[in-house]
Amino acid sequence: MRISLQNLGSSKPSGRSEIRYCCPFCSDRKYHLYVNRYTFIYHCFKCGAKGRADDLRSVSRPEQPVEEKKEEQGPLDTLFGEAYIQKQALAYWLGRGFTVEAAQKYGILVDTEKQAIAIPVHDENGKLEFYQLRSIFPGAINKYKFPKGVRVSEFLFNIHRCKEKGIVCLCEGVMDAMAIGDVGSCIFGKQLSDDQFELLRNLKFEKVGIWLDTDARREASKITDRLLPFFKDVRMIECRIKDACDYMKILGKPALDQYVREQMDIR
Repeated sequence: MRISLQNLGSSKPSGRSEIRYCCPFCSDRKYHLYVNRYTFIYHCFKCGAKGRADDLRSVSRPEQPVEEKKEEQGPLDTLFGEAYIQKQALAYWLGRGFTVEAAQKYGILVDTEKQAIAIPVHDENGKLEFYQLRSIFPGAINKYKFPKGVRVSEFLFNIHRCKEKGIVCLCEGVMDAMAIGDVGSCIFGKQLSDDQFELLRNLKFEKVGIWLDTDARREASKITDRLLPFFKDVRMIECRIKDACDYMKILGKPALDQYVREQMDIR
């Protein structure tokens, strides 16, 4: 089926590679027609219409962003050692309810200068991209720090492990994702970016859960509504305990694992 993009009306951006329109073939009013900016192939995720656009003038190719120079990583050390910061970092890690085995699994290190644990963030293929720092002492102005030049909204923490399971449970922070385990992934805040949305859509998960903090019910609902047209099983997880990390600290890891299995219907 052929379409002319000039006749589709208003549009919305969707990540860096696509733009969205209301589909002319169905009663769509929520911009379910996606058009690739480079190939001009379109696909409506409501009625299934597919094809290539005739008129290419209304979809401009995006300018490539200027790469910012990334800040060099500071001195890192293992979590286990006799140095004062190493001992404090290990105490912080264990105090959050995690185990030594979990630290080894996720490759947790220590930034001795910034007095923080360093959490490796990988892309969807398991390639290390950067370290996120989490201060181990209370009262820090910024609890979390990222290297300069990193666009964190382009990444989903732990997504390479979730991809292997075919299931993902989205949460706000890396600590929550690690508490959840192999199906836990964080969006680095309360908003799902366009890049993160496209990454999820391309990976085609069987099940998607959204478990944000108790003060972010509205944001969780918006993310759920946004994902519903693209995945067969999308569910918003509500819990009286603030987040997954607190759940683990209060009730223990086995209880958290059981809760996630029940909420995500994992057998």
